Amino acid sequence: MNGTRKLFLLILLSLFAACGNQKPKGVTTTLSSSDRTKFLGRWAGNYTCPRMAAHPDTLIIAPGNGELDFSLTIHAGIMNPDLVTGHLTGRKEIMVTDQQLGGAPGSARISMRGDTLRFEQSGFDVTCSGDDYVIF
Repeated sequence: MNGTRKLFLLILLSLFAACGNQKPKGVTTTLSSSDRTKFLGRWAGNYTCPRMAAHPDTLIIAPGNGELDFSLTIHAGIMNPDLVTGHLTGRKEIMVTDQQLGGAPGSARISMRGDTLRFEQSGFDVTCSGDDYVIF
């Protein structure tokens, strides 16, 4: 092989290798327990359901059994507190699936925006939410 052909082949192989190392769009990077740590603590915010006034609410988020799991007390100190489990599904998201939430079957999503949390709870075809939960 002549030098020009070797150089071309080397460049072509380098391009293929670089393309193989890129992650497709929409693929989340690997999550770890350090991603979970930022959610841990007692969070206070305001919670509301349709046709109801907002009222103070507390979420208690503790480590769960697995590296990316949580033990959560929702509505701590007010209406029907429940101990549920959640799972870190993204660097800024916890999912709670098919459990008793506030005394009713449902699911929830907790998302982080900056230093605050948003809590969305669904069950019985109703979605309630809490905004601006801050750690205290």
